[in-house]
Amino acid sequence: MFSLVPSLNTGPLGLTRSLFVCSRSLLSPQSSPSLNSGVSQARVPVEASGILTPKLTCVCVTRGKSKKSRKNKYSQKQNDDDDDTEDEDEDEDMKLETGSDFRELKARVPSLRIDAILKSGLNMSRNKVESAFYDSRIRINGKKLLKKSQQCHMGDEIDVIKIVARDNPNNLYVSRVVVVALGDTAEDEEKVTVKLRRYPNLLVECYKDYKVPQQE
Repeated sequence: MFSLVPSLNTGPLGLTRSLFVCSRSLLSPQSSPSLNSGVSQARVPVEASGILTPKLTCVCVTRGKSKKSRKNKYSQKQNDDDDDTEDEDEDEDMKLETGSDFRELKARVPSLRIDAILKSGLNMSRNKVESAFYDSRIRINGKKLLKKSQQCHMGDEIDVIKIVARDNPNNLYVSRVVVVALGDTAEDEEKVTVKLRRYPNLLVECYKDYKVPQQE
């Protein structure tokens, strides 16, 4: 609380100076007004009311998946399973076996021509194949080969006559190649995977159309 007290001293201008006398009584924090000029005050904590306090809101964003994408994934998975099944079937067909008089092998040939099969199945060079062809010593399924460019099929038996049996002229020793299975043609290569069964030395009956050479 402030009171105005007149001063007894008068200045040269005859003006009366007034002094503000501050009451020594302690003012309560609730009733004391704020002083703006040079008077230090103790800060009293005041509870804030009506102040906007920012609130953090957690927003969870969930990405929706379309039914189309799930359908495409299912179709892709089904196609992959079908491919795996086909690969297993092909691997089963290409499983190699070995017997007492034969041996199976898997090869990649540029074509299914007779000369290509003989080259891979019996390791015959091109010159040897031509020589056997012109000597009429190549048989396919028991019949004389008429063209070197003849195509082979699964199950075909190709014989190359070697010699006549000494103890029995009605028998022949031949090297035989059997086309057991055919694989798929690779997309990036123009080759075919084949499974062949090789009989290096097989005794068979003499062919009716085969004429035994004089030196034999």
